[in-house]
Amino acid sequence: MDSCWIARAGVADSDLMARAAAVTVVACGGENAMSDGLHARARRIWCLLVACLALGLGACASMPRNPMAIWVPSDNYDIRRPQLIVLHYTDQGSVAESLDTLRGSNSGGPVSAHYLVGRDGRIYQLVSDTRRAWHAGGGRWGSITDVNSASLGIEIDNNGHVPFPPAQIDSLIRLLTDLTTRWRIPCAQIIGHQDMAPARKPDPGPLFPWARLAAAGFGLWPDPPAERLDPPPGFDPWMALATVGYTLDDPPATVRTFHNHFRGIGGESLDAVDARILYNLVGKIERGDTEQSCGDQKTGVRVHFPGGWQGRIGGAAGGGTGDVPASAPVGPLDARRDDPWLVLAV
Repeated sequence: MDSCWIARAGVADSDLMARAAAVTVVACGGENAMSDGLHARARRIWCLLVACLALGLGACASMPRNPMAIWVPSDNYDIRRPQLIVLHYTDQGSVAESLDTLRGSNSGGPVSAHYLVGRDGRIYQLVSDTRRAWHAGGGRWGSITDVNSASLGIEIDNNGHVPFPPAQIDSLIRLLTDLTTRWRIPCAQIIGHQDMAPARKPDPGPLFPWARLAAAGFGLWPDPPAERLDPPPGFDPWMALATVGYTLDDPPATVRTFHNHFRGIGGESLDAVDARILYNLVGKIERGDTEQSCGDQKTGVRVHFPGGWQGRIGGAAGGGTGDVPASAPVGPLDARRDDPWLVLAV
């Protein structure tokens, strides 16, 4: 044979392709030319057309169909959308180490995440938003029991023992702005890994600046202390924790997680401050505030910064409270990027 073009399509695990013969086209020059005498260029075109047909059959076969049902396709559908964003810290020493782990495995097996945010603010994407990354593991948030299937996972380069640099949090907020806007994820549906797995995971830990995210309009967060009312008689803080989304399978671990997230402290017992915070949060949920999409948010977010926040946030500086425009600290991700699945240099 002087030359040969082969196009072959076959999907071993496809019921459709198993019933069909694999498509093979061989066109050879010289003495093995096609009997109809087509010249070389025509043979090439013929082979390319059959190759495209074979690839098309393979693509159709890869679409999951239930053999119990008669396939009557409809054009009225779109892709499934994430409902939740889970924040993690890497608990590793560098971005390079974390990129290796997130493309390989840790002690528990293969792991991944959709994004990784470096300490310098660079954003890396490892898995498409439309794919199921392996970041959450076992746990639940509210009625969501398969968190990986319902969420986007963001790893943050931090070992859990040092503060998160402002540049890193600025980039995280920009990323959250992009994701919640594009996928219409409610602003309140941003949680920590520890929140959905309190008995198993510690991240992103008590040093994570949830108040800083709240200033940008992200995450469920209580009103300032002066605006928190005492709960009425009969108020059940445990039911309130469940209403927020926490599991009660391990109550001490849940309280410790709640303290990490909303008070930046440890401890495994609920007190009066916790009750006021929970009553305030449940009120937001019952009013439907947590269902609001970030893309629909028009008003500012009133935030209390425990111990003060160093720097200016939308015009508010220092400790105490301030009316902060929800979009003030952030802007959209760089619209000049050509491919949303590439590394985003921020």
